[in-house]
Amino acid sequence: MTQGSFVSASVILQELHDQPPTGPVTLQWLMERLGQQSFGIFILLLAIVATIPGIAFLAGLLLLITAFQMMLGRSELRFPGWLSTRELPTRRVGIVMQRAIRILAYLERAIYPRLASPTKTTKRVVGVLYLYLLFGC
Repeated sequence: MTQGSFVSASVILQELHDQPPTGPVTLQWLMERLGQQSFGIFILLLAIVATIPGIAFLAGLLLLITAFQMMLGRSELRFPGWLSTRELPTRRVGIVMQRAIRILAYLERAIYPRLASPTKTTKRVVGVLYLYLLFGC
């Protein structure tokens, strides 16, 4: 994707859903395909996953890692090897993605990029605010 182009999150997730990996679903596979949009889409997916009982702690930990990387100004989201290569339940990932796609498609009709912003600076500010919210204000 070029710098000036925009592809909506619902389209990206639908492409991922339609072209599953030949092997197991892992965070590494997901992050490789999301590229620079990995932060926003991953935060959304974790927010949805965090509503499942028993997974909220893990989702919160992953959100914390995401916030720190945003504050550091990273261009793409990365996780430690032991976490990024762990297999995820393919069926559940598919269900979460389908729910996210429906919700996003609805929201994207009203919410869309209006102004270009300095990506690195904005990402750092959002990372700080995000971390603040994770710790409960």
